Amino acid sequence: MRHCFEQTTILATGSAVRSIGNIMQPLLKPDLPIYLWWLGEPPGDDPTFLKLVEISNRVIVDSTSFFNPEQDLLTLSLLHQNFPEYALSDLNWGRITPWRELVVQFFDVLEYRQYLSGITSIEIEHAAAPFASPTRTELGDVSPNPACAFLLAGWLKARLDWSLVADSMENVRDTPSGTYHWQRARFHTHQSRQTGRDTSSKY
Repeated sequence: MRHCFEQTTILATGSAVRSIGNIMQPLLKPDLPIYLWWLGEPPGDDPTFLKLVEISNRVIVDSTSFFNPEQDLLTLSLLHQNFPEYALSDLNWGRITPWRELVVQFFDVLEYRQYLSGITSIEIEHAAAPFASPTRTELGDVSPNPACAFLLAGWLKARLDWSLVADSMENVRDTPSGTYHWQRARFHTHQSRQTGRDTSSKY
């Protein structure tokens, strides 16, 4: 099978970098989807990056290479809120698919789903992947990249309908050791807080 394609390489330097979005736009085929594969951290406030996002249908990143995963994932979340019309793909999300499938299979049996409401805390232990970039803290320490753990924790939070208690004194953020502890609360459909349960989570 033959695949026909056309490749155009643009080398921009200096002030031309700021106009790269306008330079590329006339070269794009109107009937084809446009994918932006951004290498490295997402510079959420960079005009060049935002222009490229604006003309793209999908933005692809790999959070394994993020230098500050906690902040960079937040940047992606805010970016997607500002540009809801484009799709966002993180290659790391595919890497945790086996873990998500493993968790879900426990509750494939209908009789087991009643126990979901009994989950009051979750603890995720993670280690750096061989190709993961280390995260350097303000003190100069290097810690494992927790991006996969963050993604898994966020997915569990969404599936369990938990909300972060942002002002809790029990929240812990220890980047050098890769230890995070967030207090969470589960809400019913009528948005009243569920009481009588310890809804803390450790990641």
